[in-house]
Amino acid sequence: MTNKIKKIILIFAVLLSVVIVMLGWNYWKNSTKHQVKILTEAIEKKDYEQFKEVVPSFADGKKINKRTFAIFAGNFSGESKKRI
Repeated sequence: MTNKIKKIILIFAVLLSVVIVMLGWNYWKNSTKHQVKILTEAIEKKDYEQFKEVVPSFADGKKINKRTFAIFAGNFSGESKKRI
């Protein structure tokens, strides 16, 4: 009987570990820091599809299309502009 209890405890521990890992991965994937990294890479590479996955629309509800993304990404050239 003790072997059966040990097996049940082991199975429960493994399943609990899997659930904890899945929750942690989901939390990390949706974290702000990770989302900012994805957006930064998308803007640097001018990758519309990757950008659209994270930000499908503007705050006012309008959809982001390739033209508006190109304008938006064009504003971030990567060089710091000096003010005179």
